[in-house]
Formats: sequence, structure tokens, C-alpha cells
Amino acid sequence: MTHVSIVTGASRGIGKAIVQTLLKNEGSKVVAIARSKSALESLQSEFGKDNLDIVIGDVTDALTSKKAVELAISRFGQLNSVIANAGVLDPVGSIESTSIQEWKKLYDINFFSVAQLIQEAIPELRKTKGNVVAVSSGAATTPYSGWYAYGSSKAALNHLILSLATEEKKSGVHAISIAPGVVDTNMQHDIRETFGSKMDPHHLQKFLDLHKNKQLVPAEAPGAVLANLALKGWGHLIRGKLSGGRLVGGELARTQFFPRFKSTNSSSAGSSPPPFSKAKILIVMGTLVLGTTIVAGIYNKDPPKSAVEPKSTTTATTTTSPEFPPGKISVIFVLGGPGSGKGTQCDILVKEKGFVHLSAGDLLRAEQKRPGSKYGNLIAQCIKEGKIVPQEVTIELLRNAIKENYNRGEVRFLVDGFPRKMDQALTFENNIAESAFTLFFECPEQVMMKRILERAKTSGRADDNVESIKKRFQTFIDTSMPVVEYFEKQNKVVKLSCDHPVDVVASQVLAALKSKNI
Repeated sequence: MTHVSIVTGASRGIGKAIVQTLLKNEGSKVVAIARSKSALESLQSEFGKDNLDIVIGDVTDALTSKKAVELAISRFGQLNSVIANAGVLDPVGSIESTSIQEWKKLYDINFFSVAQLIQEAIPELRKTKGNVVAVSSGAATTPYSGWYAYGSSKAALNHLILSLATEEKKSGVHAISIAPGVVDTNMQHDIRETFGSKMDPHHLQKFLDLHKNKQLVPAEAPGAVLANLALKGWGHLIRGKLSGGRLVGGELARTQFFPRFKSTNSSSAGSSPPPFSKAKILIVMGTLVLGTTIVAGIYNKDPPKSAVEPKSTTTATTTTSPEFPPGKISVIFVLGGPGSGKGTQCDILVKEKGFVHLSAGDLLRAEQKRPGSKYGNLIAQCIKEGKIVPQEVTIELLRNAIKENYNRGEVRFLVDGFPRKMDQALTFENNIAESAFTLFFECPEQVMMKRILERAKTSGRADDNVESIKKRFQTFIDTSMPVVEYFEKQNKVVKLSCDHPVDVVASQVLAALKSKNI
């Protein structure tokens, strides 16, 4: 039997997994929407034009939705389901730091594009008594710092689907929204690498731990669930019978939604189940099909249901102790914009106080030049573009340098140019050592620019040019200032104005250390 679906955000992540699952079912046809021409054409090459047609466009454009519905009818003769997957997280930030214009842009993608697509599709869906499946988020009901726009847009989406399910009861169109859990997609990467600095550290730590402990859900799991909801509906699985937020007949759900995955046992007690094992599938079903948020589901005569939030089925993340407990070593973070003079002041402290100076930038540049380095090309690209090198690289280099010096009897360290982001700060303090405090050198941008350009005459550094300098300034403001603010709330920041001669600043630094009994 032919089943025709429209899928938005189909080029990668969950959307791509949805398309792949749909097209592995006999008789399934898909119209895929995304902005990436190459990604869609690659999918089409994989499954063939007879099974997959594509619309290259922006979901916020009304013509994109219209074209997708028209294509489904002209190519395949009907429309049975719509899966609204496209979504964005940005803007992330406090209520006063994010613009309403940015909010509107997000709402256009996360909410209005879905309403727009449903408006176009509903006449055809009524003919087939079809399904609308929307990808929601746990953030619709659980607040995360800085996620005002995203969370509220998903809450609005949930209400849209709830209303649709209620109003279309007589027509036979079914609607459901699903929160897929914490999935290993580009959005998670962006949280760790870009948006984390604008989030509460405890909220960020949750996502860092899930990634570190390999507990992110692979996109194929929710992709399979969402695709099968579109193909098979959900009345035979839910039927309004929920017990403590759990589905009655979970094994039926597994066999219906994951027929091609065999149940397997973990290799040892207490170990994490392998991908798509029985345990893993039931966890996924617990968080997806029962709904971390199943906001609306209507099937036959059942009224819309709002599922209870299920209790977590995963074990709590274990807290690791720092490699160097308090009192074993002393670490002072040294932060300031490019050209603020922090390196010069660190050199003075090495002579005056006997610190070991570890410059994150110098360590990265040395690693870049080291023959056979597995990180060399990555570091070079980040430096060229004024971006922050992934924390795993920087922290590994710092850990090795600290251990090497500690084994020689050194216990006092100035870590210069680090941490650049909140995830770096939290990971370092959780895994290596807690910092004593942070020296923060404040300096006007025009002064720093002048200093760097003067240094460029002899430094030979590839990033000492105007274009890279401006990018570095902006990166520092966006990602490093939240780190300073975080430690400042803990009374662990000493601010120093470095728009003065070197010796004057040095006197201020030494006085600051004396006040800290150093």
C-alpha cells in the first residue's frame, strides 16, 4: 500500500533518519524539504527519484510548503503524513540580551512554518485520514537558562498540535508531538561549542556529561519512532491506556516500531546496552512514544491525551573527582582579550613568584607544528578563522603539561588564555583541578588592536592580522566574558586595568596576589 510523507529538515540528523526509515518500508514515498541541495540530492541518489522527490527551500517560505504538497500529489497521487522536524535553538541568551527580531526568526522556523505546512496539507490529509507528527522538545515544559525562545516556541507547537488533534477528530486526521530526548545531532554540538557559554553552568554540565558518557541518543532511534508513527499511527499502541507514564504493552511497541532490530543482552551487568538492544529500545520508547511530551494523540474515539512525564530510566551521571584534589596544586586562570598583555604579566610572575606559565595558545601552536600531530590541521583551521579549538584538544594538552611539570615538583600554575568557554571551565575544574581564582585583564579594543599589529611585525603568527583579530575580539566577548561573569559570582575574579605601562600593571598584579596570600 502506498504511503506518501512530507518531511522537513530532511538533510541531516533526525530528519535524515526519518526519511531513511520511511523509505525502507515497501510502498513508502517521500517529499523531503531542506535547504541543502547536495544533501537532498545524495538522499535521492540513495533511494531513487521514483521513491523520493525533493524541495530545496526554506521552510519559512510559504511557497516551499505549497510546492511540497503539490509535488506529493502530482508525483505520488496522495498525501498520508506530514513530519515537521525542522527547528533551531538560536538565539540563546538572557531575556535582555536577545533581540525580538531573533525570536521572530526562530518562531518562523519552529512554529509558523509548521502551521503553514499544516494549512497547505490539511485538505489532502483529510482525504487519507492522515497523520501529523511534530518534533517537540522537553524544553517546552522544562526550563533551561537562555532557552526562552526555543522552549516557548516548542510549547506553542505543542498547543498547535493539541488543538489540531481536537479540531480534526471528525475528519480522522491524527496529530501528535514528540520530544525525542537528548539526541546526538548538530544541535548538541552547538550547545557544547557555541551556546553553552550563555547557559547556566549546571544546565550545560548535563549536556556535557551526556556527551562524555556516550549517553546521547543516536538520531536513528527517534528517526525510526517518528517515521513509524507517521506510517502506522499510534492508536494501537496508546489507546488512552497509560500507567504511571508508561505504555501498557511496551514489547508490542518495540516490535511495531523496531521490527528490524533484534533484542540483545548487555555484555556485562551494569554496562550500557548496545545501540538498539531491547533495553535501549524500551528506554527510547519510554522517552519518545510515551512522550517525554506526547502532547496530543487522537485515534478513533479516544480524546487527546497528555502523558505523564516518565521517570528517568537512565542511571544518574557519576561525578568524577579532579585529578589533582584541592591543596595538591594551585591553578590561576589568566584571561583577557587578545593583546591585553596577559602573556607579558605572566612572564613577570614566573620570575617574581616562581609560577609555571602554561599558555593555551602557545601549547596549541606547538601542537600544530609538531610532526605527526593528529590535531595539527584542526588547530590551524580554527586559528585562521578566529574560532575556539575544541575543548578536548586544549584540555588534553593542558593536562599533559601540568602532569609533566608536577612530576618535576612544580605545583603552582598560571593557565593563560584559558578557559575560553564555560564548557572548558567546568570540564577543567571537574577533571583536572579547581582554580584558585582568575586574573582578568581589562583593556580597550583599540589599545589591544594597536599592540597586536605592532607585535605582528615580528611574531610571525598567522592570526595577527586585522581580520583575524576582529574575529578573536568578538569570540572573546561572546564566549569568554560569560566565564569571567561565572567566576565573578563566586568572588573568584581579580580585575586589572592593563591600559597602563607594563610596570604599573605588574605592581597591581603583585598586590592582587599578595591580597590572596600568594
